[in-house]
Amino acid sequence: MRMSVDKAGPGAGAGDPGERDGSCWRVIVAAVLVGLLPLSACGTSTPSTEGSGPGGAASSSASAAPDWDLVLMGDSVLLQPGPTLETRLEGELGVNLRLSDWINPDLSKYDSGGERSADLVARLRTDEGLRQDLRDAEIIAFDVPTGIVNDVCAGDPSTSTVEEVASCMDEAVALYTPDVEAVFEELVALSDPAEAMIRVTDVWQFLYPTFVGAGTYDVVRPRWQEMNKAVHDAAARYGIPVVSSYAEFSGPDGDRDPVASGDVQDDQIHLTQQGVDRFVDLLVSGGFAPVG
Repeated sequence: MRMSVDKAGPGAGAGDPGERDGSCWRVIVAAVLVGLLPLSACGTSTPSTEGSGPGGAASSSASAAPDWDLVLMGDSVLLQPGPTLETRLEGELGVNLRLSDWINPDLSKYDSGGERSADLVARLRTDEGLRQDLRDAEIIAFDVPTGIVNDVCAGDPSTSTVEEVASCMDEAVALYTPDVEAVFEELVALSDPAEAMIRVTDVWQFLYPTFVGAGTYDVVRPRWQEMNKAVHDAAARYGIPVVSSYAEFSGPDGDRDPVASGDVQDDQIHLTQQGVDRFVDLLVSGGFAPVG
């Protein structure tokens, strides 16, 4: 049997994320946290870390604030904060941000869901628009899209057996892990983490109530955690800080229901406004001085 996951996100040409289709796994397909900024001649200045620590707004006035490029890359995980994220970052850093959005650029390729991790790898290697945006960006935020689950797990997660879920999720982990490594390798070849402010987020558990109700959550949880671990391990090797969204919304052990807690919408995937606010707080709290 096949399990399918509809991971299209808001603003990505898909339907309303609040509408839940119970016959498919609606998993966000995005890659590592980022939306890309348009290339501009004045976006190549070296970021200054003065006054950019956690909670500390820079002192530049709005009129004197430099223009910086922000790249968002991946799937609808990062679409949720919207201007809230940009506004907070501008206040923290005392800059004007110009956003390049590379979230879900391959959405039209799929009947359900959006970006896949393999899509992001291919674009990082061949798409000169994305590659130049990354070279010029002062800030990059991304997630590694988990859309591979959409390809290998088709069907109704509310009725899938433990054996079916275990088999397809094992396949998803095996395919996702090398893509994660390739994403980081290609990214740091274009943008030095010691010079740009690069942040990646892991991903909270999607469809928590559905899996719990189906009696398959104990099978899904360790495999989802293994996908997130691949992101943490690669980020540590390449010197990129991780935003720990999984621990924030699903709990360190994955035993927190993010829907019942009010952080995730009834579609069991996308953040509510409460969740967005918590996500932005978490992202900003880590500070934005470049590593190194």
